[in-house]
Amino acid sequence: MDPASEEAKEVAHKSLADRNTKSNSAYHDMLIKIVEASSQVVSGMNYKLIAYIGPSKCAKKDVKPEDVHSKCQLNDGNSAEKCTIKVYEQPWTNTFEVTEFSCKPATRREALKA
Repeated sequence: MDPASEEAKEVAHKSLADRNTKSNSAYHDMLIKIVEASSQVVSGMNYKLIAYIGPSKCAKKDVKPEDVHSKCQLNDGNSAEKCTIKVYEQPWTNTFEVTEFSCKPATRREALKA
């Protein structure tokens, strides 16, 4: 799967919305760049993404998680995270399950060069 595809971006945005809903941060995280993406047909789809995310300027109290990618900008700092995101999706049952969202510290510069 092409990391720049709409399908990969949609999976990343939905996964981030799920993470933002569950995190204790006052601000939403948002997608910087997807560097790897793969999918596997099962009884639905398994997706695996490697992506960089970073903190946005949008407070959770002001913006819904599903609107972050269209309404927010990254904050001015240099912090970022490189994340492995795994998702199981079965559209006909409305299943979208983030099975892994693990991240390690990175820099914005590293993310933009990837």
